[in-house]
Amino acid sequence: MGMHRLWLVVMASLLVSSCRVHLGDCLDGDGPEFTTDNLPNAVLNQEYEARVRVQVDNEPFDDRLSYEFDYEQGELPQGLRFTQFGDERYLYIEGTPTESGSFRFDVTVRVSGSVDLCHYRESETYRLLVTEL
Repeated sequence: MGMHRLWLVVMASLLVSSCRVHLGDCLDGDGPEFTTDNLPNAVLNQEYEARVRVQVDNEPFDDRLSYEFDYEQGELPQGLRFTQFGDERYLYIEGTPTESGSFRFDVTVRVSGSVDLCHYRESETYRLLVTEL
């Protein structure tokens, strides 16, 4: 009976120690975070460029991670497009808007790399206002 109890204690401690890393990551909030709160307004028929930036909070080597953006629900005004270079942490919005109005859209980012994170995906809703001169 003593050997069985020792085996249970060892297995329980291994289980707790392996979960501690994951629980610790969740306690300190590891995961992608959008650092761009608002987009600057655009002017109809004038060149526009803005960027959405993401970081992994509490991760000192987040530049080494891969970021993949997706844009869902909603759309950009005609003449603007999303661009991402490689797997960097920026999503660019650029071009010349050819329609005015208020445009709302969702941006989702997925992070990958060799780091343990509490969560790997995050979404943010943005609003872009295109005005006439």
